[in-house]
This record gives sequence, structure tokens and C-alpha cells, in this order.
Amino acid sequence: MRKILGIAICLLAITSCSPKVEPVAHGGSVNLIQEMQDKSTIVVRSLGYGKNIAIAQEDAELRAIKAVLFSGFSTDHPAMLVESRVMKNNAAAMNDFFVSKAYKDCILHIEKVGSLRKEKGHKVKKMPCDITINTNSLRQKLRQKRLFKMGF
Repeated sequence: MRKILGIAICLLAITSCSPKVEPVAHGGSVNLIQEMQDKSTIVVRSLGYGKNIAIAQEDAELRAIKAVLFSGFSTDHPAMLVESRVMKNNAAAMNDFFVSKAYKDCILHIEKVGSLRKEKGHKVKKMPCDITINTNSLRQKLRQKRLFKMGF
């Protein structure tokens, strides 16, 4: 009897819990919108995913920073780091950079350019944001964490 009761409680707990949404697992795009005249500031449009506006905005910020760091946008704005090399040589410092949210100091402005909308076929919503990033400040943060030289 105890065994059946235990199984019933476990099944109830599993079925009653809502699934956790992992916004970073969803696809998304980050595009360069504008480069300021001083060439140290760029504006990118990023799609953020989440259950509410705050989560979607934070996801958009993270996607934008990762795009600047690891993907780049053109020959004028190449990737700052080689992700595989940094993660191999100094994963702890890179993870600390994201966990401590040190990248937020390099974000100058965030503008929501659309509303939070449901993504078809998913239990998550998406929202586009224009994010202004100071690339010089980002490079300086990477140098402080000793990540900039390791990436290249």
C-alpha cells in the first residue's frame, strides 16, 4: 500500500508541475541595425524569449552580447572572441562574466520595438528589442577578465 501511495504522489508531483522554459534554447536572430559615428557604439536588434517581458528582455540582451562576442556582424564588426578557444582555455572566467552579468555595464540603452507575442508551437513568448552596446567598454571588460587576448 505504501509503495502505491508513493508512486501516486510522485506521479501527481510530476504531472502538476509546469515545464520549465529555457529561453536560450529557442532560435532567434540578432542583426546590426546601426553603427554610431564614434564607431565604439552599435545598435543591434535581438529577439528575446521568455514567459514575461523581463525574462524576454534579459534573453535579448544575452543574445545580443553573445552575437557581438562570438559571431560578429561583418568585416567591420568581426567576432571579438573565438568561443571554442575561450571555453576550452578559460571557461570559468567566461561563465563568471555571464553569471555575474558584467555584460550589462556595456549596454547603454534598450528599446522594446514590439510587444511580447506567443511563439507558435512553443510555450514561450518572444519580443524584439533594439539594444545599444558600447563595444569599447565590452572589450575593456574582457581585458579585465583576461579573456580578450585568449580569444584571438
